Amino acid sequence: MKTKIENIEDLHLEIVRLEFQCAQQEAVLVCHIKSTINKFRVPIMLLNKLQSWFGGGAGEKNKEEHDWVNNTLHAVLPIALDKLFFRKSSFVVKTLVALIAQNTASFITKDTITEIVKHVTEWIKNTKAKQAEKRDLDFGIPPDSETY
Repeated sequence: MKTKIENIEDLHLEIVRLEFQCAQQEAVLVCHIKSTINKFRVPIMLLNKLQSWFGGGAGEKNKEEHDWVNNTLHAVLPIALDKLFFRKSSFVVKTLVALIAQNTASFITKDTITEIVKHVTEWIKNTKAKQAEKRDLDFGIPPDSETY
């Protein structure tokens, strides 16, 4: 709705009307934002609780000790061992295996995996270098050859 502005008073009235309309729209948006936040408050609280159980958000000490590899192994390793190796085992054996797997997973971090990969790549490079040295050996002309 456009209003016809003929003088300065009409201009001032239109500015006041637009400022009031802007304030109303801002109030409506704030109300919508608050209602949306209230809708997602419980799921966000649950996600934060789950994150704290898996090592996140509980201080700097836990952030240094647990990383994504450690958290993934804590969840996946017992399930994988149950499904792959201990299918027909009893509940007690599966529980003991799960406890052992959880304790083992706490020692494996992203840094240990990178160190292992680094050592393996160095070993592969060394074996390739030794094979290249063996192939490059040149003993010259054999003494019993007919070339002289």
